[in-house]
Amino acid sequence: MNESMINFVSKLLPTKKLRRKFKEQQKQKLAEEEQQAYKKKKLIMTLVCKDEIEIIERHLLFHHHMGIDGYIVTDNNSTDGTREILEEYKKKGIVLEIIDEPCPTHMHGVWVHRMVEIAIKKYHADWIINSDADEFWYAQSEDLKYDIAQCGKANVLNLYFRNFVPPVSPDEDYFQTCSFVTRLLPKYEAAALGISNPHYIDTHPMPKVIHQTKGYIHILDGNHGVKIKNPDIVSPSNIRLYHYYIRNYKHFEHKVVKGYASVKDHPQKGIGSEWRLWYEKYYSQGKLADAYSEKFAFDKLPLLREVGCVVNDPSIINFMKHKKIL
Repeated sequence: MNESMINFVSKLLPTKKLRRKFKEQQKQKLAEEEQQAYKKKKLIMTLVCKDEIEIIERHLLFHHHMGIDGYIVTDNNSTDGTREILEEYKKKGIVLEIIDEPCPTHMHGVWVHRMVEIAIKKYHADWIINSDADEFWYAQSEDLKYDIAQCGKANVLNLYFRNFVPPVSPDEDYFQTCSFVTRLLPKYEAAALGISNPHYIDTHPMPKVIHQTKGYIHILDGNHGVKIKNPDIVSPSNIRLYHYYIRNYKHFEHKVVKGYASVKDHPQKGIGSEWRLWYEKYYSQGKLADAYSEKFAFDKLPLLREVGCVVNDPSIINFMKHKKIL
């Protein structure tokens, strides 16, 4: 019974007292139903991955405990055991479908759009989060569905990375460290501090999106936006996106070599520009360790912490310990 029906029925009652009591009871019931309606919404996560053995299981379990109803995954020629982990979680019902994508060229937008279409047509998703294995979507309430519902009538949620700052030591477990960039420096402040690393400077970063399926047209490459009918966009404060883009030096080297191979023949030359730079300017010259130190400005970390750019944020690790994922 909606509010109009409540008002109509109340008029049929014989006294003001009965009408008032009926309206109060029914409106309270309606409010309670609306408050719980988010639980009925289906939230699907799509995932593109390639050789993510060290993080994929944590990713699946983390978001399962955060309220994701299921995964649709595209595995792009993984050879390190990632594919076997995905199959294991498919048997458990956490992964709904696995698409084996043999194409060596990284056609991210095409692959994600395909998964979104499956999520809508086959699994009747109401909301979709298009993720990569190094992205962890943290709901303040510990329930992504609930926090999405708090965004009202918005159909697109823009989130911006809290980028991970990896450990200096190549052997340290990155998940035991909690350094993240939570405040990008405006250019004038970075210049005054002698900081030139783009990792810490506000260069108007592109968002990642959570979006409704109603009115969906197409996802943009990299999941940095979505074409949707009648877009109503907000940037929620109750959901945070943590990005383990580079986890340690070994991962950095692996990502440069594999990443360059996947984009060197891409028809859009702007795709994977960082991978191209790191490979051609540093890796091929035997100087990748220099690039690693330069990218994260390890010598400037005390200063970056002092000005509040880099902070210790244990939200991810604390939640995983709470859920016994770690």
